[in-house]
Amino acid sequence: MGKRRSFTFLKFILAIGVVAYLIKTERLDLKAVSLIFASPFWLTSALFLIGINIACNTVRWHLLLRGQGSRLPLRETVRVNFIGLFFNTFLPGAVTGDLVKAFYIARADGGTTAKTRLFTSIALDRFIGVSTLAILSLVGALYGLSRLNADRLLPLVVTSAILAVGVSVFGALSLSPKLYRAGFLQKMFQRLPGGSLFLQIYEAIYAYRARWRELLFAHLLSCAGQIAFVANYLLAFQQIGGPGIPISHFFFLVPLGMLTTAVPLFPGGLGIGQAAFLQLFQLVSSSTTTAGADSFTIVQLVYFAWNMVGVVFYLQGRTRLGAVKMAASSDQLAQS
Repeated sequence: MGKRRSFTFLKFILAIGVVAYLIKTERLDLKAVSLIFASPFWLTSALFLIGINIACNTVRWHLLLRGQGSRLPLRETVRVNFIGLFFNTFLPGAVTGDLVKAFYIARADGGTTAKTRLFTSIALDRFIGVSTLAILSLVGALYGLSRLNADRLLPLVVTSAILAVGVSVFGALSLSPKLYRAGFLQKMFQRLPGGSLFLQIYEAIYAYRARWRELLFAHLLSCAGQIAFVANYLLAFQQIGGPGIPISHFFFLVPLGMLTTAVPLFPGGLGIGQAAFLQLFQLVSSSTTTAGADSFTIVQLVYFAWNMVGVVFYLQGRTRLGAVKMAASSDQLAQS
């Protein structure tokens, strides 16, 4: 436990160090970031768009939970999702909040659904989110291909294509009954480092082979949520006076930048996201603009504001658990 806390503390220090470096080298303009929040119109629009993103992601996960047999009401899914978002603000990487969600959703379910099914819904939810980002990035790249600087951006286009094709092929193979019965992929994943996660996702996708409508609707919700996120980023970029960049480039680059924050390195993607977006948008604009990093910081702050709603649900959960324990203690005393 001591080593784990020390490691987490070290990641906080590294994240702060990255941000401090970006500020000191004028690659992150905090003045531009602070000025944008003086606009009530922009702030309202930003909160609305990020709210759509969170709502789509929450309903997507709720659909997947029901597909695994859970009968939890939507309000419980909302509560647990916000608690996970709150912990994402402080824990390293975007995926670590999923561990918190797994704990709380299992407790809220009360054992009516197998824990493995609840956990696979989270793994599948994450896979759908990542696959949507990859496909959206490829669509943006192909749509604006004629306006892209091929020499500088070709490696990114290829990366986007590999990711999109990879997740699509993986999803298609996971729905094949013949391949599943053959056990080939199961054996392959068991031999790979970290293959247990891929095996879990594979099993989760296969479990939905007869529920393709829910899978399709989950992908559509994911797409709507990511479009709202890109729109918010675009709005912030334009508001701080970023260089003129075609809209298709945002749908190409923003999903790629968001994929970097899924790596469990720094709390809430702090630092690594700024560095990634800085480089991505400097490649497109052919300048030393800091608008890429500044816009990501703005969107992060709006997201953090929404994440704080999770504090209310977290404290309510602790109060509810305390009341249950007190009631149990009273019953024991009465019986004795």
